[in-house]
Amino acid sequence: MFRQPDTWQRFPSVLDQSVTNLTVVRTYGDKVEIWWQYVVSCYVTKGVKITYTTASDVRKEVTLPAAQSSYVLDDLDPNKDYSVVVVAVYEGSETSEVESLQFNSGDLVDEDGNSRGGLAVGAIVGIVIVMLILVVVIALLVLFILTRRRHKEPYLPRDFDDFRRTVRQSVVFGGRQNVSSSATIAFPMKKNVSSPSNPGQNNYTVEDDDDYDDDVYLYGNLVTDSVAAWKIPAEKVELVQRLPNAKGRFADIYEATLTVKNGKQKVVAKRLKQRGNAADELLMTAKMNFFATACPKHENILQFVGAVTQGPILLFEVCDLGRLRDWLVAQTKVTEDLEDKMITICLHIARGMNQLHAKKIVHRRLGARNVLLKSAGTDVIIAKVTGFGPMKGEQATSSDNANEKIPVKWMALEQLSVAEGEKRKYDEKTDVWSFGITSWEVFSKGEVPYPDKSSSQLKGVLHSGYRLPRPTYCPDIMYDKVMKPCWDTSATSRPSFANVINTIETSLSGGAAGDEYYYDISKQGQDTAEDDGLHQNNLAK
Repeated sequence: MFRQPDTWQRFPSVLDQSVTNLTVVRTYGDKVEIWWQYVVSCYVTKGVKITYTTASDVRKEVTLPAAQSSYVLDDLDPNKDYSVVVVAVYEGSETSEVESLQFNSGDLVDEDGNSRGGLAVGAIVGIVIVMLILVVVIALLVLFILTRRRHKEPYLPRDFDDFRRTVRQSVVFGGRQNVSSSATIAFPMKKNVSSPSNPGQNNYTVEDDDDYDDDVYLYGNLVTDSVAAWKIPAEKVELVQRLPNAKGRFADIYEATLTVKNGKQKVVAKRLKQRGNAADELLMTAKMNFFATACPKHENILQFVGAVTQGPILLFEVCDLGRLRDWLVAQTKVTEDLEDKMITICLHIARGMNQLHAKKIVHRRLGARNVLLKSAGTDVIIAKVTGFGPMKGEQATSSDNANEKIPVKWMALEQLSVAEGEKRKYDEKTDVWSFGITSWEVFSKGEVPYPDKSSSQLKGVLHSGYRLPRPTYCPDIMYDKVMKPCWDTSATSRPSFANVINTIETSLSGGAAGDEYYYDISKQGQDTAEDDGLHQNNLAK
């Protein structure tokens, strides 16, 4: 059975909601018929209790058997607002979360549907039909106009903006949609990153893409196969303990186990916070559907294991070494073996990003904070890209300071150079710039980029040609052939991730590296890493 941690009493949305979809079926005379559904619960439901107030202001409670799913509320006044509350009653006198409904009793009608003092039901139905016809006509007219505009120029989804318009139209006109994994997706930055060496320094700017909410609604309303392999029954998941160092804005992160054919599998579970609202639940569902239908499976991308849909609860693989940045800060001594690991980590990140770009997925938030490390045998580390996916946000431009902020020190030069009120562009080439910054973080052992410069200075110094200097223990080939090309002023001149992979693989094989592959450790003095850096096993963010 699905067992909760001892410190938690309830499991919202999976265990508590035995009654749902409470609706009014019909109003007639001085009565209103209500109807509800039952959903799967881990408790044994004895029945339901209905509470409402009559026209004579008498509070009335009725207890019904669990088999009954409708009830007629009587002694009502016409055209008056009422509220009714329905809860499931479990064995042991426990009750579920409250399912409530507000409604207006409307005009009283006789058994034939004729209103006593109002329009007949037939007349009302006729009016509704006419209004529906008008809505259909207007919708067809709008579609006709849009079709004529499209035919003026052949439609080819060539770039990011085309897809965003497609998303917007599918959300507005199409309702629930199936999604092709080849579509370009854009995702906003949410997480702030502090600077340990400059805690008071402003490292952020505002997110200014006004279309990325479409991704939330597109994936949040996606229709998926009810028997999909990634859908996991709640009773197969056991939440062991909440991870104190892994905190999300709207979700809690747990160490968990999943029952599989061969026993128990350790996983990381991401569960909606107890006080999550409808928007958070939509976002969580959007993330679930995105990872299940659009996210590619690759060794260097965090693996989505599955999800409990009645929550939802997202399950991911365990990365036992935690976040890359925390691991880097904990390294106190640089050796040739550590340097080899750093190069391999950069290669793994490039491979993961190359796979995302092959599926037309733009990361937008690449940094050491969004890479997890997993041990794979003796002294073997695998880096996995994470931190991408649908994210809820608000409309904004570069002149709006009220929205969620992102760290500008990972942003490409052209993103810093937008005019007041314009929107920033996010694409494969801006991800490549961020990869160069991430590689610099790796060889700087987790140092924040541009530690001696504020975010407001970056645009000017980067335009003047300044770039981050080579880290002390970074091989020349990694700096000259990998990082610096990623920071080319011209986005089109920056390498693709396929080019980056080829360069790093060549350097690892020694085919083109020669003596420049290794630094002369005798000339470098002592290691200057942070001695107090702690390795936090923060499994997921």
